[in-house]
Amino acid sequence: MRKETLLVIGFLALVLSTVAVIWSFALPALRPLKFETLSDVTLTIEQTGQTRALNAQETGLLNHWLQNHKIHWAPLTSPAPSTGDVVIRGRNLTGALSKWPCGRA
Repeated sequence: MRKETLLVIGFLALVLSTVAVIWSFALPALRPLKFETLSDVTLTIEQTGQTRALNAQETGLLNHWLQNHKIHWAPLTSPAPSTGDVVIRGRNLTGALSKWPCGRA
């Protein structure tokens, strides 16, 4: 084999192994989220402290939306400037309290 061919094969092996290592760490974080069905839901705007309870119809719409939007979520790695951070609080079917911070971009 020529020297140039060995260099190309070595370079490709180095690049592909680096990519494989990076994806092995990143892939577990890219799984769909599982949201529980909620009841007794309140929305709180963190900056102002305003709280609003959702009625049964709004809670149903929120549960429907959460069940249909399980992908394209990502962990927040750095704080983004936001004026509309909302925290969703509610009880799941077992009665446990659930809390999800939802930032608005």
